[in-house]
Amino acid sequence: MKKVILVFGLISVISSCHQDLNESSRYVDASEFEFNKLSNYSQYEDLLYKHIKYYSATVDPFEYVELADEEKSKFKTDFNEFYLGGVENTGESRFYLKSGLELGLIQPRQYEILNEYLDELIPKIQTVSTLVELEELFDVQAELILDDKEMPDLNREMLLIDNYVAKAALKYYWERNFDPSFLDPNARIQACGFWDKAFCYLESVLGLASATAGMLGTASKASWGAGFWKIGALIGVAVGIYNGITSCGCDKNVCQSFQGVSVPFACYTYGNSLTFKGWGQGNIAPSSFDWAFYKNENLNTASNFYSGNSTGDTFVLPGSYINSSINTIAVRNIAYCSGIQNFSPYPFGWFDLSEIGKPDFVITGPTSIPVSQTGYNWSPQLYGNQGNLGQIAGETYYWELIPSGYPGFSATGTFMGPQTEQGINIRWNSNPGYATVKLTVTTGCSVDVKYLNVQIVAGQQYY
Repeated sequence: MKKVILVFGLISVISSCHQDLNESSRYVDASEFEFNKLSNYSQYEDLLYKHIKYYSATVDPFEYVELADEEKSKFKTDFNEFYLGGVENTGESRFYLKSGLELGLIQPRQYEILNEYLDELIPKIQTVSTLVELEELFDVQAELILDDKEMPDLNREMLLIDNYVAKAALKYYWERNFDPSFLDPNARIQACGFWDKAFCYLESVLGLASATAGMLGTASKASWGAGFWKIGALIGVAVGIYNGITSCGCDKNVCQSFQGVSVPFACYTYGNSLTFKGWGQGNIAPSSFDWAFYKNENLNTASNFYSGNSTGDTFVLPGSYINSSINTIAVRNIAYCSGIQNFSPYPFGWFDLSEIGKPDFVITGPTSIPVSQTGYNWSPQLYGNQGNLGQIAGETYYWELIPSGYPGFSATGTFMGPQTEQGINIRWNSNPGYATVKLTVTTGCSVDVKYLNVQIVAGQQYY
């Protein structure tokens, strides 16, 4: 265990590989799915990164969780109380980790692991010089944890989720503040030191992820079955990121350019206007903002197809300027603070017009199930999804089970109810093996597919 934490501590693995066929579903060709043990956890990275980049200021991350209104309200209230405690104590190192431990949201062993992880991770990140190296650092650790046979299963689950949401957060932070391909290769953040801010940011991310997962785990254990707590880690980071860039150390009271720009979560049709909303400009409001829009991965002057000014953080790009030849859009921003121009170091985007309003979600449910908890003597296992679903009219769902590709070692089961609902119960058969639960979500403008790998085993912990 120590050897894993030594290099990085939190990362990715999964309780299984999988596949299945279901007696009430069609038999899917296994070639359409790449068997990947880490995909159960990387889906949280994908969802969080998309949220940060596209929707931080336009989609409430608390809407990503399926809870009854009363439960959701309590969860949101409890989180905000916890979060604001950190905002008021920005000078205290690893406040959210310590507070989470004191409140019983983070268990003592998990607290030790997270601190060991941070102690080893911080100097390693300082040796990274490119975004590719940063991502590889997290991915290598995922493989190490996957191979660690000493780590308890539940600790591994929690570390993997924390690792992947931390990877998504640091990826966005890196792209925003240090892109060597851009004009100023030394621009490692405005105002204060790049690394000091980055590590304050990282510590907040990990503390919020772990504590909020614990908070959601106690909020409702029945809503969507085992593993429901995992989305809590994503929510904690999504909310923390929105405010965290201006709440770390020397950036507490600033007037600056945006740290992010968001678009609405709605299918886009060419010819319609598109609203952009900035965030992270500090708690001293700029007097006005300049906006410059570019197209198709090209930041040359000739690609600047529209510019304008606003006194607030929102700008409407006229639809008459967005024709079908434009596939992606980026925006540069200047904030005016007491007559001084504050430039955003790098453009925001690129926003892929075909991706706007595309459903993004993760599948939740048990991924490692003992044979003793299968068959007709045990209740079916509940699988659901958490994310920005249910917000676009006409959304449809379709669940499937995919054979594992291991002849004679595929887990099998039966859907207990329609395969077209947002959640599904599966009664797993008693034969050990691997299976993959697949969910396809279709809207009027897009289709998204996600997978959850499942293993039926003898004598393994249920999670």
